[in-house]
Amino acid sequence: MLGTKIAAAVIAVSVGVAGMMGIAPAQKPDAGPEPTDQKSGYLAAAFDGEYFYAAGTGGRLERISDDGRVEALDVPVKEDILCLLAGEDGTLLAGTEGGNALLYQDGEMTSCFTGVAAPIYGLAEFQGRYYAAMGGGYILSSERGNAWQASQRFSEEAICGIASTPSMVLAITAQGDLIQSSDGRKWETSNFNETYEGYYDPLIFRSIRSLGSSVFLAAQYRDELGEPFVASTQDGKLWLQKPLSKISGDIEEGPLDLYINAIGANLDQILAVCNGGDLLTITECSTCNTMNHVMEGDIYDLAFDGENLLVVGEDYEFALLDQSVYRQYQISPEQTQQDIRSGVLAVDVRTPEEYAGGHIPGAVNIPLDQLEKQLPQYAPDQNAEVIFYCGTGGRAQQALEKALAMGYQLVYTMGGIQDWPYELEPAA
Repeated sequence: MLGTKIAAAVIAVSVGVAGMMGIAPAQKPDAGPEPTDQKSGYLAAAFDGEYFYAAGTGGRLERISDDGRVEALDVPVKEDILCLLAGEDGTLLAGTEGGNALLYQDGEMTSCFTGVAAPIYGLAEFQGRYYAAMGGGYILSSERGNAWQASQRFSEEAICGIASTPSMVLAITAQGDLIQSSDGRKWETSNFNETYEGYYDPLIFRSIRSLGSSVFLAAQYRDELGEPFVASTQDGKLWLQKPLSKISGDIEEGPLDLYINAIGANLDQILAVCNGGDLLTITECSTCNTMNHVMEGDIYDLAFDGENLLVVGEDYEFALLDQSVYRQYQISPEQTQQDIRSGVLAVDVRTPEEYAGGHIPGAVNIPLDQLEKQLPQYAPDQNAEVIFYCGTGGRAQQALEKALAMGYQLVYTMGGIQDWPYELEPAA
């Protein structure tokens, strides 16, 4: 939410590295400073179902509990660790700048050389196999992470990121190449900049990550440095851009001058970690995107545990943030109207008398003091989206907090009916 609430919502902060998880040093001459020019720090983060992990320069790998306690793990190689992957079976896999794959399982750490002396920029798991995005244009695969084979060389440029959904594995280069497979054996290649020439200005790809059936991409406009581009896809071919024209919170008016280093998703919202210690929350409501300053140095990666968010960056700094920081609960009247038309539940939490005097068309009336009893009747599914409003916004905020305490997740407040610019509907 708002930047003024961050200090109270940060669960733990540790000062201590830098680097960029998903960008090959030779591939981004126009995308900011090279990783080798940056300070030491954490480059990657992951959550294995029990603990957070942060890894970075010099082979530093640490386990972080949800209360902020840090435990250093013994790593057999001292190369920079560029990426982490928490496997479905709880195995932690790490990729180094020298082409070594580190496997942490049952409390033991082993190292395996992949056979390619190039950086591992990204890791993914797909249909029971691990996949590694490599410098030199290679994608490698492994059944258990301890023996690797190359599928083929796809590019002279580095494969700077890779992600998977249940139906595909998708890799990228900084130059906009898309390398996709539905079975991990046969691959299709295309170039985003060529496919969308005339629709989008040329892009430099920076980060890719999956959530459920969608893959999210963060890029920069090649000729407009500091202007980010965010999009998602479910099939690797049709991409939907997320508007970033309006961002509120701790950011100055004017051009964004924003470099996204890694991207993730939480429920229906996209999170992007950026240079300068900024955390960007992107919502379906294009006017409700927010920016919060959560660390002093650049942030390079993020990981979720379901409730808390770990962000890591330069100088070995990390922060554990709760939902009041990284989720956005505001929604505009325009988006509210669209959502109601698509079947979303809107709840007027004023008194029946106030509701009878005029309400938003399609909204139901649940007085604030009846919310715990009546909301489950209208929304038995706690994963359903619910929008609250009242007269001026105060009761709607209380309703939102009550709904969160009841276990609802996709809840929003429009504020007060005084902000509604459209016609009201009298009670029947």
